[in-house]
Amino acid sequence: FPSHDRGPGSYRPLQMFMGNVSIALSMGTGFTFNFSQNGYQRLPSGLILQWFTTSVPGEGQSTVVTLPTAFPNACLNASASLYMGTMANAAGAWVVGFSASTVTVTLSGEDTLGANKVLGFAIGY
Repeated sequence: FPSHDRGPGSYRPLQMFMGNVSIALSMGTGFTFNFSQNGYQRLPSGLILQWFTTSVPGEGQSTVVTLPTAFPNACLNASASLYMGTMANAAGAWVVGFSASTVTVTLSGEDTLGANKVLGFAIGY
């Protein structure tokens, strides 16, 4: 930043910077969140990031997960993966459908302990 001895105009970049900071701070209320195991982060732009943990009963079966907060407009994408902490065989989880408020997850293979824990993520607005 220019030094103050260059006259009043020398502060313009700082004023612009401070103006941007003020704008960013005034949008602070748009950053709502829930940082629990099934949670979300809402950005001032309206974009919402959500994550969840669930269990699927068994191979070839599905579970419908209700998202922590419904997307006001649409879910753009969702993904899921099987928590592989105790796996002895090949298995996986995938999303077979989603809406503004739910994600449907299906399991292929089973966790050797039968927990079939699935971690998921959804993005929307």
